[in-house]
Amino acid sequence: MPPDAFIPLAEETDFICNIGLWVLETACRQLAAWQAAGQQLYLSVNVSARQIPDALPPELILEILKRHGLSAGALALEITEGVLLSDIAKGVSWLKELRDAGFRVYMDDFGTGYSSLSYLKRFPIDVVKVDKSFIRDMDEETNDRVLVQAIIAMAEALGLQVVAEGVENECQISLLRQMGCRYGQGYYFSKPIPVNEFDLLKQNGIYLPSPKSSCLT
Repeated sequence: MPPDAFIPLAEETDFICNIGLWVLETACRQLAAWQAAGQQLYLSVNVSARQIPDALPPELILEILKRHGLSAGALALEITEGVLLSDIAKGVSWLKELRDAGFRVYMDDFGTGYSSLSYLKRFPIDVVKVDKSFIRDMDEETNDRVLVQAIIAMAEALGLQVVAEGVENECQISLLRQMGCRYGQGYYFSKPIPVNEFDLLKQNGIYLPSPKSSCLT
């Protein structure tokens, strides 16, 4: 069952908080197993607006990590642009506590909100994830390419890393690398897969095209 089939309904109730805690606990358990096997990985976990800040205080996250023998640097937390709008002051305080504790914070789906630039100014984050709506047609639409390039340049000037979402083909990869984007996420790399298949993916690696190749249309 895809997430969009149940997450919106869960978001309407506090049940999303239970789901969020289960996801966090499960992710930490798996990450601990990988690290015990000598694989130095880290995971990112999505956080719901209903969890911030009271249902997921930094102390609770640290407690879960400690239970699995993990450090804060092993976990990144992903929030969307609108997650903190209900109480910006509390949200910013929550983010600062997380970063002070050693967590990395990702701004997910960047560019879809009406005041994205103000978020970059106000929210203490480490990584910007460019929304897939900009990536999807960037090999055909000049405006999308210009916007993606601008986001990458702006993030770099602010000292933030950039991840491109929704990467599905080699042309997009080549364009992003030419723009200086080093990280991507999407079906080009892999669709969602079980843990055992992910282990095989790590072993086999992924082919990436040359950063000098071009495929503009």
